Amino acid sequence: MIVPDLGKHNDNVIGDQPSQVHITELTQPIDIEKAILKTLREQNELLVNISNLLARSSEIEKEKINHIRSRIVDIDMPIGSMVGFIFKWLIALIPIGIILGIFSLILGGCQ
Repeated sequence: MIVPDLGKHNDNVIGDQPSQVHITELTQPIDIEKAILKTLREQNELLVNISNLLARSSEIEKEKINHIRSRIVDIDMPIGSMVGFIFKWLIALIPIGIILGIFSLILGGCQ
């Protein structure tokens, strides 16, 4: 009888996982096909589990990358760029000053 090579052979046993099948039990080609299908299903389950673990580990790596803490120690900026930055900052504060002035008039007028 010809038995397909499904893994390591140890004393007339095919495979070394929990689904070990004795060669003497494989008396018909249908039994061999069932054993092959069972082994393929188990391998498929293992591959799905490995795929899920790899996906989860990549998600964990992404979370670690997104949560890097940093602290600014020094800013080396030329004076001209600093004056331009401060000027833009002051222009951005004008609408906020107007809004706070309106609120202070409304709240001050209620007294």
